[in-house]
Amino acid sequence: MRQFNFLEFVEIYNHIHAAQNAADHMRSSVGIHPQVDCAKFIPLCEKIIAFGSASGFRHTGIKGRQLKDRMEINPGLFDSSSMAAELRSLEGDIASDMMDCKFVQVVGDAAPFFENPELLGRVVLQGFPGCQEDIVSAGNCIAVGLGTSAVFHMMRVAEMGLRAFARHLGLIRVIEDKKKGKTIPMEYAQWEKVLNQLGEKIESKLLPMKRGPSKQKKQEFYYSTLNEVSSFKDAWRNHVMHVRRTYAL
Repeated sequence: MRQFNFLEFVEIYNHIHAAQNAADHMRSSVGIHPQVDCAKFIPLCEKIIAFGSASGFRHTGIKGRQLKDRMEINPGLFDSSSMAAELRSLEGDIASDMMDCKFVQVVGDAAPFFENPELLGRVVLQGFPGCQEDIVSAGNCIAVGLGTSAVFHMMRVAEMGLRAFARHLGLIRVIEDKKKGKTIPMEYAQWEKVLNQLGEKIESKLLPMKRGPSKQKKQEFYYSTLNEVSSFKDAWRNHVMHVRRTYAL
């Protein structure tokens, strides 16, 4: 998905159209088309090139580049008639590129969700920088009304939190088969197996601690976190991953 600057597009299109009209009206009283000062048109070409690259308007960007190169190499080739023709051709390339694209409008309350890496707050982004892509993708999905996709990306973010929680508790490898003693890296284990083994890890953390405010604080943090992640699994993750339902916004 590209972020399209519509105001910049309108400004560039208007400049091209104005330059074309100006070139069309440069004919002398005897009908001769005078040479144009190419240096005045090169900055416009540079804007067109940059816009074409940023917006994905491939034909427009190429035509702007070709016109700029020809004006720099041989400016004497351009009179008012040929310059007007070049600019009309550029307008045609813009129209062609417009037809090759589909545009999504993000307005109103949805706008703050778009391309927002701090959707969950700066603290989350700083603590889990590896989540940035999924946080941004979730916000973009919300902005364009893709509720199911937003839930999917948010569950990936939640899984990063689950992994960090597991590592904090010392769960690095998860038991896959207790009888055979088979374990796998925690990152490759199912949520349910990870969650089922976190309870023991919490108990092993709390057992040596004396009763008091410090132990109570850790109990509240560990068990509330475990319950929240378990709720994510049962209320959201299982349903979105196993195609049990879709989510509307």
